[in-house]
Formats: sequence, C-alpha cells, structure tokens
Amino acid sequence: MRSRPLSPHLGVFKFIHTMALSILHRITGIAQSVGMLLLTYWFMALASGPEAYSRATDLLGSVFGRIVMAGFLLACGVGILYARSRCVMSLRSPPGRALGKGTGGEGAGHWWLQRVTSVALIPLGLWFVFSMTALPSFLYGDVAMWLRRPWNAVLTLAFVLAMVWHSRLGIQVVIEDYVHGKGVNSAALLASTLLHLLLAVALVYAVARVALRGVV
Repeated sequence: MRSRPLSPHLGVFKFIHTMALSILHRITGIAQSVGMLLLTYWFMALASGPEAYSRATDLLGSVFGRIVMAGFLLACGVGILYARSRCVMSLRSPPGRALGKGTGGEGAGHWWLQRVTSVALIPLGLWFVFSMTALPSFLYGDVAMWLRRPWNAVLTLAFVLAMVWHSRLGIQVVIEDYVHGKGVNSAALLASTLLHLLLAVALVYAVARVALRGVV
C-alpha cells in the first residue's frame, strides 16, 4: 500500500486547471533536480581549487550553461511558489484542517516536509542569489573568501540541504505517480534516495572544505 494518495490528475479523465498546475509542478521539480547536479558540480569544483573552478565557470558561463541555469532558477521560483500557495490554500480548506489525522498520517508527513522546505527555500534562495550577485566578481578568490565567512557557510549549507531534500521529495512524487510496476517503482525510489544522499554528502563536503580551508 502506498504511503500517500496519487496525484488528483491521475484519477480523473476530464481536464481541469488543477491538472495542468500539478503537471507543471512536476516538470519544475525535475528541472530543479537537474539543476541540483550542476550546482553540486560547481561547489565541488570550488572545493577542488582554482583550475577546476575555472573549468566549471567556463561551462556555466557558456550558452548551454546559462540556458540550463536560467531554467533551473525559473523552475525553482515557480515550483517553490506553487508549493507555498498550495500549502496556504490546503490549510484553509476543510480537508486541510483534517490533514495528518487518521490513516493518512504518513502521507501528511511527506506533504508537510515538502511545504516546509519550499517555504524555507524562499528566503534562503533569495539570500543566496543576492549574495552571489553582490560579489565583486565570480573569480575563485572572491567566491572562496565569501564562503569562508561563518554565517555565509552556515546559510549556504542550509540552502543546499533544503534544496536536496525538496528535490528528493519532488522526485519521489513523480516516481510514485508515473513509474508503474512494484519492482521498478521500488528500484527507482531507492536510486533517487541514494542519488540525493550522495548529492547532500558532496555539498556538505564541498562547503566545509572551502569554509575551513586555512583554518584547520
């Protein structure tokens, strides 16, 4: 038995606007996950040193890199705002007031985690983007020096870990809704969990290595 109900658009045949919004939300979730791979690559390059960082910035500064990152930022904005709006709307509805009660408690836990991470990502994401744009340049020295400031390192860790967790929850929804077959579904969920765990470890390592370089 599934731990949460399937998305509404999978249980009806008549097209309604909420179906389009639900599908859009899943598309943005996939785009966020792809962007997370590039973001992890960028942080790992920063942790590896100036030469690796230069190659990473060349890739992200290319036409391909700019298109991907622009899509990533757009997907993050749309996805997070959608999740937040759904959170507010659902809590005001009668079913929302009953959320988490009865047999749907586990599914409600997933729902809450996805909404909490989306709300947390709004201030964290805005802070990270504004902080990056306020840097004198994107040269290795300027970015590394910025990340070595204690609060910048702490907030960056909070931002990337919230991104990873939000991505993992979103991909779980996509897999449960669209990947059929018990064996394939379970394998896909396990692969997604392991991949996001690897991303989280890599990001923590990268941020910690840059932040503590020269300190320990």
